[in-house]
Amino acid sequence: MRKSIGQLIQALDKTNEVYREVLELSEKKQDVVIKGDIKELEKITVKEQGLVASIIKLEDIREQILQYVMKDLGIKNVESLDDILPLLTQEEKAGVEGTTRSLKNLITDVQDVNSSNEKLLQQSLEIVQFNMNMMTSAGKDEPNYGKKGKVNYDDDKSNLFDVKV
Repeated sequence: MRKSIGQLIQALDKTNEVYREVLELSEKKQDVVIKGDIKELEKITVKEQGLVASIIKLEDIREQILQYVMKDLGIKNVESLDDILPLLTQEEKAGVEGTTRSLKNLITDVQDVNSSNEKLLQQSLEIVQFNMNMMTSAGKDEPNYGKKGKVNYDDDKSNLFDVKV
């Protein structure tokens, strides 16, 4: 196996490892969002940011390695890794295809979990907003029946946040 192809496979394997960590954190985030544990959510977010930085670095490394691969294969332009597959030996091709397939599956899984997390967070925000609206609007402009059955609007009622210290 050519050295540059081996390095490419190693870079893809390392990227797979990082995406596995991202997937684990994303799944953990689901439980944290459901429980409403804000402090743990903040910790997970910080870890995710670190992993994203690692992915960006790995992507830069992969691009540099791909330049060496192109030089070894004698090609000038590559749109995707699929473009180099016909030029590889069976062993090289199997290694590249296996790692890229695994990476694609992991990325799809992360996207699915993140989509689910986004929906959970949106629902949580809607519940908080609903509760805030209920608390702040309690007693405002609600009609009361006064003497002789007349409707009165009592604007002097205070709501939960109108308490004076």
